[in-house]
Amino acid sequence: MTIFSPQYRELAALWLILVMTVSASGAASGPQQSEAVSAISEAEIVAAQQFGQSLSIAEWLGPMAPVALSPFFGVACLSGLSLFGGDWVASGNPLIGPDSPLHDTRVFGVFLTLTLLTSIPRLTKVSKPFAQAADQLESWSGVITMLVLRCMISSESALHDEHVALVQLGLFSFSADLVLMLAAAVNIFVISAVRFFCEVLIWLTPIPMLDAVFELCNKFVCAILMALYAWSPMLALTLNVGIFLAALLVFGWVHRREIFFRTMLFDFLRASWGSPRPADASSLIVFPVRAVGAIKARTRCELRPTDGGWMLVYHRWFRRSLNIAVIGRSQPVVRAGLFSNTILFSDPVVELTFSRLYAGSLSSMAAKFRLPLPENDRSAADPNVRAEFA
Repeated sequence: MTIFSPQYRELAALWLILVMTVSASGAASGPQQSEAVSAISEAEIVAAQQFGQSLSIAEWLGPMAPVALSPFFGVACLSGLSLFGGDWVASGNPLIGPDSPLHDTRVFGVFLTLTLLTSIPRLTKVSKPFAQAADQLESWSGVITMLVLRCMISSESALHDEHVALVQLGLFSFSADLVLMLAAAVNIFVISAVRFFCEVLIWLTPIPMLDAVFELCNKFVCAILMALYAWSPMLALTLNVGIFLAALLVFGWVHRREIFFRTMLFDFLRASWGSPRPADASSLIVFPVRAVGAIKARTRCELRPTDGGWMLVYHRWFRRSLNIAVIGRSQPVVRAGLFSNTILFSDPVVELTFSRLYAGSLSSMAAKFRLPLPENDRSAADPNVRAEFA
């Protein structure tokens, strides 16, 4: 298993280059920036320093790891530090300073409420699938919130400073703010993917209260990392880089399974709410249980009927799609489960998983893709759920 493939090495390199190039641009822009500052009055400079000063790299990227671990709770911690941090919080940090947009009891109350609404369902195994299905919405909400904060602080700084630092990457030029915003999004995306995978594994483990223990530990670690950030943004950035690189090592393997888990859980809820798969779908979304040729296990693919059998299609980024013929010597077998269905081809053995979104239209689906109807249907009381996600 290649867990650090070239495409993910490029992702790590991109993240590090984004940070390093912004640092270099800041160091090289001194003479130009001094000319712009000379045209600003002393009073305006003081006002800019109070609120509109630019976030340093450590002040901006330092809290991204705890925000990735728990987006709503992480933002609530930042707002709480701004409101109640006191003298032990590092001074001069615009993100949690007294003039920060987070310095508002309404902001603190909203994100604390969202924390409770998204955390309580994670405490039990019965309600956790609903929380996990909405986990991606929470993660993107955290990303958007942090980017909006960055834009608000940067716009205030621009009122007092006409100079905009640019970063040159090949033939393209980007503002320093844009580069750092991209670095933050990559940071949260990678760490949150690994965190989601761990949460699903905990949910599949048949140990009572383990979900609640994991959720409380997640919040505790998030709070500790935020406290470290408030005390020393540079130390928090160093720890964040370590967490990011550790998550990146397993990101390729985890990301494929994250997509698989999300699809199975979300489609199960859609099927439960009466949203069957459209009958005119041209392909069946499947996930190989084991590698099929160059297609790795749990990769999102499409299964299409052909004249001589079936074709497994894997759409790759920036490259041509990978097509592999699936031709069994006998009719495939379809088995229905609680969260997923399985198609088993024999000689050679190819096992594919598809979601329960097709549960309401299995007859039309079987006819369209030349597949037999499921030969058995597990009851909801079947405890062997872990096998469906293995």
